[in-house]
Amino acid sequence: SETVVDALGRTAVERRSGYPESGAPSVVETTREYYTGDGPAKGKLWKVTHDGAAATIYEYDAYGEDHRTGLDADGDGLLNNASIDRITEARSAYLLEAGAWWRVTTNEVYNHDGVDAKVTASTQKEWLSGATGVVGVVTALTESLDAYGNATRAVVTVDAASKTVTRRVDYPDSERDPDGDEVAVIPAMAGGSLTFTEEQIRRYSRHIILPEVGGMGQRKLLNSKVLLIGAGGLGSPAALYLAAAGVGTLGIVDFDEVDLSNLQRQILHHVHDVGRPKVQSAVETIADLNPDVKVIPYQQALSSENVKQIFADYDVILNGCDNFPTRYLVNDACVFLNKPMVDGSIFKFEGQVTVFVPGHGCYRCLYPAPPPPGLVPSCSEAGVFGVLCGVVASIQGIETLKLLLGLGELLVGRLLFFDALGMEFRQVKIRRDPACPVCGDHPTITDLIDYHEFCGVPPTARLS
Repeated sequence: SETVVDALGRTAVERRSGYPESGAPSVVETTREYYTGDGPAKGKLWKVTHDGAAATIYEYDAYGEDHRTGLDADGDGLLNNASIDRITEARSAYLLEAGAWWRVTTNEVYNHDGVDAKVTASTQKEWLSGATGVVGVVTALTESLDAYGNATRAVVTVDAASKTVTRRVDYPDSERDPDGDEVAVIPAMAGGSLTFTEEQIRRYSRHIILPEVGGMGQRKLLNSKVLLIGAGGLGSPAALYLAAAGVGTLGIVDFDEVDLSNLQRQILHHVHDVGRPKVQSAVETIADLNPDVKVIPYQQALSSENVKQIFADYDVILNGCDNFPTRYLVNDACVFLNKPMVDGSIFKFEGQVTVFVPGHGCYRCLYPAPPPPGLVPSCSEAGVFGVLCGVVASIQGIETLKLLLGLGELLVGRLLFFDALGMEFRQVKIRRDPACPVCGDHPTITDLIDYHEFCGVPPTARLS
């Protein structure tokens, strides 16, 4: 700890802990307590967390809501759980409106008095361009200090033609990150405004207090739409976690009925559901878990005739099907409709997950042709380790939420393998095939085909 004087000439005691190695993903916490010189802390307490790449600042009001010129609410000069905690979060979004690009900054304030919580917000709108009718590129420059005191320079470039915002941060006076850190920000898949109810604030509080998610991120989830292919081993746990996270609309495609053998791994369903349509069981189970979520059931087999209509309104496709004709059908439809797909599969004790986004390859780049019929046994023929489904589907759920929120590094260009017996994860890099017949430079398949015929499935074995 040390005594510091800030830019306004105020004296404070600053305490720091948890110094990471350069670039390490650990956390630095800084707490600054302001003093008047003749008594306990009066003013703001604040904390900075730093993950090696970016800093997040939290502000706490030490006085309490009704005691802004004296001691805190308890009169002891200390901040505690019974006082008013105020956490302010500022986030920026970009939009094209009235022919110009704007930056909209929302300041969200989370108040808690030890009993109840509420979130309030204020919004500031800044015009990024100097003229209307923006064409080409608009650039905004900001300079600031990071948590280490290093000068940073952030350049925000707005390309009106592609509706893309790119933010680049570099350290002009430091060798810490000479190449800078470039992050591309695409327009939100699901936007709009939504006011939280008191129940929603409690339900999603663990998301809202995450700086990476916050209230704006939770609103985005509530406005998002995800389509799950299958309500079986992978679709069941994925649907439950996405519903619990507050994804506002879940579509579920499955023509099958619940069988007693499904209950070993398909946790959406229960004993009383045996013999009922899986999508009906899913609707009721998810309603019991989170009534915020709208479930749209599709009790039908996907086909070339209905897939485009079903996929049209969804932001992300989560694929958990268990047969090759449907897998190739889902892939091709996602490519033609420019939909991201989170793909997962399981076999005995092993599973794999990857993410395909438009322009970065597809399932056919990885597996150009299906195996001969009968070569790969189904779960009913070879068996499957039930809990394996939960691991693979949870990873699919994580990648889906990251896609919707624009967080982290996706499994794009990487295929993740999980071996449950060896308890080992490994991954291999995959890349787009320029010769791919669907997403390549010169595609030869430009519309949906007969996928049962493509996979060599005889007519007597096809799904109705």
